[in-house]
Amino acid sequence: MSEQEKKRQRAVDLLRAQVDPKVIATQIKVSLATVYNIRKGMDPIPRKSGTGRHNKKRSGEFLDLLQEDIKKGPTKSMRKMTAETKVAPSSSTGPSTRTWASRALSGHQSIC
Repeated sequence: MSEQEKKRQRAVDLLRAQVDPKVIATQIKVSLATVYNIRKGMDPIPRKSGTGRHNKKRSGEFLDLLQEDIKKGPTKSMRKMTAETKVAPSSSTGPSTRTWASRALSGHQSIC
């Protein structure tokens, strides 16, 4: 075991013993940030998961229909197109769809 691994293991042991991180940093002679990072790595609770919203990837068929609609009426608002296609408003008027729509109007071939 290397010196660094020994210090890390000692810090883990002291953290489990509820010793103050400042005391650990001075005893082991490591930075306080290192002790905090070790403590964060020990935390069994991972970061919060996403919001649970559905995946916004669309099928090729849907994208083809959307591209046709845009070509039919390029001045029509995205909200009106959403109402006509019966898609949830929040899922089709977001920044990614607007970017895709602007690419479709400018003639880009790869839109995915």
